[in-house]
Amino acid sequence: MVKWQDIHTIIKNNEYGKVRKSPYLNVYPPIVDRKNYNSVQVIRMNDELTEKVIIVEGTTDKRKVQAIVREPVDIICTNGTIGITKLDELIDMLYDKDVFILVDADAAGEKLRKQFKKEFPEAEHLYIDRMYREVATAPEHHIASVLLGANIDVYTEFLDKG
Repeated sequence: MVKWQDIHTIIKNNEYGKVRKSPYLNVYPPIVDRKNYNSVQVIRMNDELTEKVIIVEGTTDKRKVQAIVREPVDIICTNGTIGITKLDELIDMLYDKDVFILVDADAAGEKLRKQFKKEFPEAEHLYIDRMYREVATAPEHHIASVLLGANIDVYTEFLDKG
């Protein structure tokens, strides 16, 4: 297991690339040797990735889900779309995790969901009711019940609001 102290040393000694936080995860991006273009490692800032990962479309969705979820879960934001290269990186990084896809019930969300079904069939898809259309506008009690149905621990006060 690589700890934050180890990755700090790797980053400090990385002479090839700039270090910046990834918009997709709470991690540093792969350290890339620009001569060989080989990814070295992706490490979460707080040690490792958790066992459960939820993939959402936007940052508003991410904030809403973060407020509801009680257990340690990584939430990845795709910002509406995801390129095939980034999708391949995610699949490689998440191959042994419990991955849940929670996207909007609109055309863009269904397109993203279809892409994940094709490229990452092991992921479990969570659906919000079509009448809410977006994760960000769905009531907290509805999202909490969807997450609870997927065996993701949520704060009970969100279940009481329904």
